[in-house]
Amino acid sequence: MDAVLEFLLDWTGLIAVAVILVVKAIYDYEKVTKLVRDWIFLAEERATEYALEHGKQKKQWVIEHGYKYLPAWMKLVVGKRMFGMLVQNIFDKIKKWLQK
Repeated sequence: MDAVLEFLLDWTGLIAVAVILVVKAIYDYEKVTKLVRDWIFLAEERATEYALEHGKQKKQWVIEHGYKYLPAWMKLVVGKRMFGMLVQNIFDKIKKWLQK
C-alpha cells in the first residue's frame, strides 16, 4: 500500500510540474507574441531611420533585435530560424487583420 501511495505522490508531483511548465510556456508565448507585434510596428514606424526599405529587411531587423529578448529557456527550444517563422506568422496575422 505504501508503494502505491508513494508512486501516486511521485506521479502527482511530476504532473504538477508538467502543468506548471505548460502554463508558463503559454504565458511566455503570449508575452513574446505581444513583443514581436510591438517590434514589427516599431520597424514599420522607423523604417527610414533604420534604413529599412523592404519587408525582408524589416523582418530581419525584428529577428535580430527581438531574439535576444526571448526568455532563456525559450532560446533553448526556439532557434533564430524558428523565431523568424514566428515573426512571419505574426506579421501575416497582422496583415490579414488590417485587410478586414
